[in-house]
Amino acid sequence: MKKVTIYTLVGCSYCERFKNNLDENNLIYKEISCADQSKQCSELEELSNCDLYPMCKIETDSGTILLTMPDDYSQIGKVTKLENNKRIIFVHSIDNMLQFVKNA
Repeated sequence: MKKVTIYTLVGCSYCERFKNNLDENNLIYKEISCADQSKQCSELEELSNCDLYPMCKIETDSGTILLTMPDDYSQIGKVTKLENNKRIIFVHSIDNMLQFVKNA
């Protein structure tokens, strides 16, 4: 069973679009607003070396994936493996992020 958590910014049109896409596809997720949980968001930004939102964490039996869009387009598609079966994947769009969630 997968657990999806999205990290959002207030007023972010990409965040709203991503939430709408998840809702339209009947995908269950938990939203964490960076306005309310700035420490968690700061930790994700430090881990991924990126501050673009939304970010999406997918937890499955086989590991955890953090999806984010890169500040530098040369990093699109890059996968960074971390300890404890965790990975960061740099996606190219909100639609690409949605596909990862659907296929996880």
